[in-house]
Amino acid sequence: MALWACGDEPLSPTIAFRLHGPPPLDFSGRCAEPAEPVPLWPRPASVRLSFRIAGGGPLVCDAVVSDAGRVVAVPAGDDRVEVFAEVYDEGGALAGVGAAREVDLTAAGEVRLFVTPRGAFGCTLRRGTAPRALHAAVPLPGGGALLIGGLDRIVGADGYASASVDLYDGGSFRPVPAAGLSARALHGATVLGVDPDGSVRIAVFGGVTVRGDPAASPVLTAPDDGAPLPIVPAPAAVGAPTEILRYDPASSQIAVEAAGPGEVTPRLMAAVTAAGAAPPVIAGGWADAARTTPALTVEGLDPDTGLAAFSADLVTPRYGGTATPVAPGRVVLWGGHLDAPPAQRGALAGEMLLLGTPPVSSTLAFADPDAPPASRALHAAAAVAGGGLVVAGGVALGDGGAAGLVEPFAERIDAGAVTTHAPLPVDGGAAPALLPAAVSLADGGALIAGGGGLCPDSGPLACPVRAAYRYDATSGELARAGDLQVARWGAVAVALPSGDVLVTGGVALDADGAPTPVADAEVTHAGSADLDPIADLGLDRPPAVAVQPCPEPR
Repeated sequence: MALWACGDEPLSPTIAFRLHGPPPLDFSGRCAEPAEPVPLWPRPASVRLSFRIAGGGPLVCDAVVSDAGRVVAVPAGDDRVEVFAEVYDEGGALAGVGAAREVDLTAAGEVRLFVTPRGAFGCTLRRGTAPRALHAAVPLPGGGALLIGGLDRIVGADGYASASVDLYDGGSFRPVPAAGLSARALHGATVLGVDPDGSVRIAVFGGVTVRGDPAASPVLTAPDDGAPLPIVPAPAAVGAPTEILRYDPASSQIAVEAAGPGEVTPRLMAAVTAAGAAPPVIAGGWADAARTTPALTVEGLDPDTGLAAFSADLVTPRYGGTATPVAPGRVVLWGGHLDAPPAQRGALAGEMLLLGTPPVSSTLAFADPDAPPASRALHAAAAVAGGGLVVAGGVALGDGGAAGLVEPFAERIDAGAVTTHAPLPVDGGAAPALLPAAVSLADGGALIAGGGGLCPDSGPLACPVRAAYRYDATSGELARAGDLQVARWGAVAVALPSGDVLVTGGVALDADGAPTPVADAEVTHAGSADLDPIADLGLDRPPAVAVQPCPEPR
C-alpha cells in the first residue's frame, strides 16, 4: 500500500509510505525471514495516517485514506515527524497499528511501516540475533527494548547461559556488544535512569551463572532424581552478581561494570520483579547449587544506583516464586514455598512486603482459611488494576515438591488487610502450563502467553504450548487471546510504550522434537481501542476519523 506525503510549496510527492504485515511461519513452524517485506493482508478498508512533530510534539495533521494512491499533503514546518498508521477493517474496527520515527519529509524515498496486529500475535520482521530463554527484557525510554542473557542452548537435560544482548527496534533486532557481561538466566533488569549524554543506565540483577567458561558448564538442569522442581541449578551454578550497564543509543554499545560492595545478595532461583516494576526486588532462592541453604531475605535495589536499598526477612523460604509490586510500597511475593509443611502450604502461599521503616514481609491473611489458593512455583504473575495481581501456570507443590502442573491455570489475588482469591475460568478451558510469559497492560489488564503443557508421553519441558490469554480488568474475566505463532515456554513478554507487547525467545521444539531455545519473536497490539497514539494531546478522536485533516493537494 503506497501513500504519499509532501510539503505545500512546491507541491510534489516526496515520500511513499508502504504498510506491511508480519512474516509467515516457515516450513519448520518457525518465524520466517523473507527477503522482502510481506504485504499487509487482508487489505485494510481504511488507514488513518497521523503526522506529529518528532519527539512527541504536536499533531501536524491526520488523514483517513482508503485509496492506496492518494496523495496526502503535509503542511510545511518541522521536517522531521513521527508517522502513525492505524489500520481499520471493513467493520470499522482497529485491526493493527504501525509507526515510523524521525521521518524526514524532505528526503525522497520509501518509508516502510510494520503493522502490528491487534488481537493476534504476528512474527516480527526479523528474529533475534541469538536464541535465548529465561532471559530479561527491558523497555528503553526512547522506545524499543534490550534483551539480555538467558539460556542459549540445551544439551540433554542441561541448559547453558549466554551474555548476548539484542536491541529490538521497529520490528527487527541487532546485536549490541557488551564486553564483560556475565552469562546468566532467570534474572531481572531495570532501568535506573538516563545520563546527561543520553546513555541509559540499567541494573542487571539476580539469576544463575557459572564461574569460568559458560559454554563449558550448564547453569540449569532438569534432574530425574526427585528434585523439588523440574528445573534446578546445575552443580556448578552460582548466584549472579549485580552489574550496571550503560547503553549508548548513539553508538549502540554497552559498557559493563560490577555493582561492587553493597549489591543485593547473589542467589539462585530467586523471584525478581519484572522490568519497569517499582521497586525492583529480589526474594528467596537458594544460596548454593546443592540446594541446602535457603536465602531467607527479600532485598530491594536502589532506583538510582542499583545497590541494595533494604532487606527484610521472609516468613518462609521461596524458590521459583514471583515478586510483584501491586501498589506504592506494597510487593506481593507469591509461591515457591517448597519448605512449608503440607498442612500450612495453602496459608503460606503469599507474603506482603510493606516498604515501611523498616520494611516488613508478613503472611497474607486469607478471607477463607479453609479454601486457600493453589500452591504453585515456576509460574508467572502480573499486576492488574485495583491493587491485585493475576498468577498463572506453574507446577503444583506436593508433599515432596512439584506434583504435576497446577490447576486452576490462573487466579486473581487481591491482597489487602484480608486477602481474597478467585479462580479465573476460561470458556473452553485453560490447559495448565509451567513458565508462561505474563505482562501487565496499560489498561489495567494482563496478557499471558505460552508455557510448558501436558503431553501424554513426556513432561512439560518437552511440550510447549501456543495458548495466550488476556485478563480484562473491567469485567474481571480471563479469555483466550490470539495464540502465539510459535509454541514456547520460558519466553519473556514486555509491554512497549506504543501499546505493543513483545514476546521474545523461550524454549520450543527442534525438528527432532528436542527442546531448544529460539530467537523467534512476536508482537501483538494490546492497547485498548480507545488508546490513541496521539491520546497525550487530549484530542477527542473517534475511530477512523481525522480531527486535524491534512490539506488536499493543490
